Amino acid sequence: MKNKLFFLIPILLVCFHVEGQKSSIHIRAGITNCTTKTMLVPNTGTALSGFDPRIGALLGGRYDYRLSRHLHTGTEILYQLKGNSSMAPDAEKIYSNHYLSLSPYITAFPFINSENKYISCIAPEISFDYNRFLGTDKIWKPFEEVKFYKYELGYTLKLTYQPDKFGIQFFYSRSLTPYYVTHSYTPVMDDYKYSFVSGVAILYKIFTPHSKP
Repeated sequence: MKNKLFFLIPILLVCFHVEGQKSSIHIRAGITNCTTKTMLVPNTGTALSGFDPRIGALLGGRYDYRLSRHLHTGTEILYQLKGNSSMAPDAEKIYSNHYLSLSPYITAFPFINSENKYISCIAPEISFDYNRFLGTDKIWKPFEEVKFYKYELGYTLKLTYQPDKFGIQFFYSRSLTPYYVTHSYTPVMDDYKYSFVSGVAILYKIFTPHSKP
């Protein structure tokens, strides 16, 4: 048994060292602009209620794994604050919707072979988002035929610039599923609301691999 451990321990240390060279962990925090889009079924031309954009935020962690020099993959776990504002004279208020997001992603490094360090670290990225609804401060009880969905599915396009531990990321998120729907009887239609988010985030690498990406 001791002989097996003697050979196993060096093998494990080598594996951990190799994996450590390929992986990194980041903190991601950002400010967002949240916009609500409406889809009417059937399209009567009149939405049940208007929604104005609001400022939101996101905060969470990011695990990155290097598949090759040109390609990374990983996942993010984020808290997201979204929602809308209402500027009607009798209902001026900012409403908040809270989500927990799980987002696996793929990152490309098309300029990795550039001799310029500041160009080689520019990376486009796409993530596939699952947003779990946590709650809202908007009171829907007085309204009938209103349904909040417990999750959103969508994707995010990102452009990252990270020459060292700190980086900046611009992004645009589009929801493919509505976060709530209101049914109307006069006229008969369903009013679906979709969440669109754009913003900027700061990345900070809290675990640095031994080798460059």
